[in-house]
Parts: sequence; C-alpha cells; structure tokens
Amino acid sequence: MKEITTKNLSVMSLPSRPFHWPGGIPPEVRPDPYGDRTWEEIFEDTKGWLLFVRENWISRETANVPTTDGDYEVRQRRQLVEAWAKTTQRFRDSFEYVQQAYPEETLSKTSESFPTSASFVCLAPLTETYRSNRSKWTKLNILSYRLDGEMGHCLEDYSHAGVDPNPATFPDPSKFTFTDFLSWYGLEMANFAEIVMIRTVTVLFTSYGMS
Repeated sequence: MKEITTKNLSVMSLPSRPFHWPGGIPPEVRPDPYGDRTWEEIFEDTKGWLLFVRENWISRETANVPTTDGDYEVRQRRQLVEAWAKTTQRFRDSFEYVQQAYPEETLSKTSESFPTSASFVCLAPLTETYRSNRSKWTKLNILSYRLDGEMGHCLEDYSHAGVDPNPATFPDPSKFTFTDFLSWYGLEMANFAEIVMIRTVTVLFTSYGMS
C-alpha cells in the first residue's frame, strides 16, 4: 500500500481575507426591496439566473487553476453576479425558465466564505478607531455575567464578534445598519450558499442558496 504523506496530498487553499468585494459591491447589484416573497415566487424568478450560472460556470479543472488559488471560485461568482446585474432585461428573459439548481462545484468553499461564524454580531464598528464602541461592548460583556448566584457568563456557549465592513461598500462604518448586514455577510463574497438573483436583477438572501 502506498504511504500517504503530506507531499502527495492536494490541499485546497481557502479564500483570502478580508472578505471584501474589491472596489465595493457594484451599485447595480442590489438586495431585493421586497422581503416577503413566497417560495413559489422565488423558485420561479430564480430559474433563469440558475440556468445562466450553470451554462457559464468554468470549473477549476477546465480553467487549469492550481489549488493554491483559494479565490478562484469567489472571483467567478462575483463576475457572474455582476454580469447578470449589468446585462439587459431582454438577455435575462432569453433564458428558458426550467427548474434549476446551483451546480455543486459553484458552491465550493462557500462554507468558508462567511466573514464570521459568531452567534452574536455587534453591528457597531469595534476597531481601534472606535474606542467608545469598544468600551461599551466591553461593559456589555461584563454585565452579561450572571449575578443570580450562579457561576459563568450567559453567553459563554455562544461566540460573538464585530462586523468588518468593506470601506469601499460602506464608507462610514458608523452608519452600518441591520439592513446592511446581509450584504456584508453574504453578498461581498457572492456566496451562492446565501444568495440567488432573480429575473429583475435584484439579490435574494435565501440562507440555503437554492442548492
């Protein structure tokens, strides 16, 4: 039996940080303003987009991209999102609306493409520049210790973190709001496990990516 060593193992590099769309999320790529769509409407409106992705995705093997390039899938997902957003409505309508799903290879490394896995995220910036926010966050953390006779912290089983907004997308982090969170969390990396696009261009956040 051939000995398995680190020399003959192919290790796939992970996407590089920060998880920011270079130059910011294009203005044409916009979250859908209507968040109350039914699943039937979502399935119908995303068929053209999913077919577009299936027909235009170029696998890593076909493109002969080495495993050391951890950003290949991210770059291609961003290119497809931007292309769909910037093309004409006539072109988008030209895709036959048949039931589709994301090809498995387009979801490669999407689980490693979320900016944080924390259970609780502070929307206020917590960098060194915002010392007042860091002070308040520290005080909130201290106040979360149990004072009812029990030991421990009420959030000890849940991780927490602050957001790291893309300066090109969110020039003023102090104005980052709850409605910006999903764009930061899933759209910056064009994460197909989190987003789909519909025939009228806008982005839907589906939490499972229509796989």
